[in-house]
Amino acid sequence: MTCHYGPHRADSSPDGPAAGDESATDDEPPLTDAQRREWRRWILEAVGSADAGVVPVDYLVDLIVDREPEAVDRSTVRAALAETVLPAVDREAGLEYDADRELLIGYA
Repeated sequence: MTCHYGPHRADSSPDGPAAGDESATDDEPPLTDAQRREWRRWILEAVGSADAGVVPVDYLVDLIVDREPEAVDRSTVRAALAETVLPAVDREAGLEYDADRELLIGYA
């Protein structure tokens, strides 16, 4: 059944398919678990060597794009970091992902 505003279901998001929804189409292949682990390791190295333990997300994007053996788009890296990788790293003891300021902060 459709309403007069369009074919929206009450339980669907107005922004489109949810992340991980099989009906979503992406031009880029999803990250593998191995890539996520490698990126996490690179991120932790960057935080450990950063002045005052503060790393801008732009720096992390550049780091990953430069180190990734397969060509990967900056926007893809940025989206993966913001949506999955950095929130997961944020759960680590002593790390905080500040999405508003686009910083990863290490409290050592």
